[in-house]
Amino acid sequence: MPAASDVVGSARVLRTVVAYPVAALLAHWLRLPLDYFAPVLVLTALGMLLGRFSFKLAAAMILLVGLVTLLLSWVLTPLLGSTTSYLTVVGFGLFGAFRLQSHPRLAPIAALSIPLLVLFGPIVPLAGDYAAALSLLLTLLTLCAVGGVLLSWVIVPGPAGTPTPPARQPVRSVTDCAISAAIMVGLIGLTLRLDAQSALRLLMIASTVLSVPDPKLGSKVAGLTLAATLVGIGAAFVVRHITFVAQSPTLAALVAALIVLIIGRRLIAPATAQVATTGLVTLTVLLGASGSVDDSKLLAFLLYTVSGIAIAIGLRHTLLWHFEPRTRAAAIV
Repeated sequence: MPAASDVVGSARVLRTVVAYPVAALLAHWLRLPLDYFAPVLVLTALGMLLGRFSFKLAAAMILLVGLVTLLLSWVLTPLLGSTTSYLTVVGFGLFGAFRLQSHPRLAPIAALSIPLLVLFGPIVPLAGDYAAALSLLLTLLTLCAVGGVLLSWVIVPGPAGTPTPPARQPVRSVTDCAISAAIMVGLIGLTLRLDAQSALRLLMIASTVLSVPDPKLGSKVAGLTLAATLVGIGAAFVVRHITFVAQSPTLAALVAALIVLIIGRRLIAPATAQVATTGLVTLTVLLGASGSVDDSKLLAFLLYTVSGIAIAIGLRHTLLWHFEPRTRAAAIV
């Protein structure tokens, strides 16, 4: 007779297997740009809904996305002509989001705010109309993510018992938050000359690494991220050229579901959840939820990923070494 915790854990894995590809397919069928953001939300900001679904919480998350993105549009659009002012506001926003990570009730807001701020980063040189439309786009992508989670509960009803609450995140120091925010702002500035899709992929991958509160996990997250990237590129090559199966959104969704099923337990175990989620998010961002990334771009995306991780991890550890002596032992692990 399996323990109640095992039943609850298995149910959550199966819901992720359903919600992750469904969110991607919904975003693709609606022809939404940045469709990979929907399954990313399932794994990050909406992850708690896979353990205990609440219509009130789901509605609150959708409303929060709309309000946050609308606020960002109002605040940032007037600054589009001044890159320095724009990046300064984004930097302060990231600093606040990193600080909120250790707050038990506000951590979900931080998990949602960080990718939203990163998404707004590459629009500095773009028109204000695009910034305003981004609010509606992200709200629709959130609806796709919530739709996938809701369907997962219909297919896999909740068993008796309460999911094990996530372990409390380590408190990030003010110095660490400031350093991480400065690194992200620097990466945003470096990507302004890249095309928007490449910039977003690099920035989202780097932000998942910098969002790890414990510096000791930095090297582990970086290693898993690179490994996931290599596996994803290899899988894409096999699917397209060895199996002779044309890549399609449906096939991409099925492959994603299989990957989630294989690593499912690692996504919910407290000891491995952070790194497993980071690796899967990286894979999703790099390849795209619809499997639409061309083979010719995979090498470039791999180079972007390696560069982003190297800068993010290297700078964070080096600056913590110099400016926060008590973290030196952690920074070199």
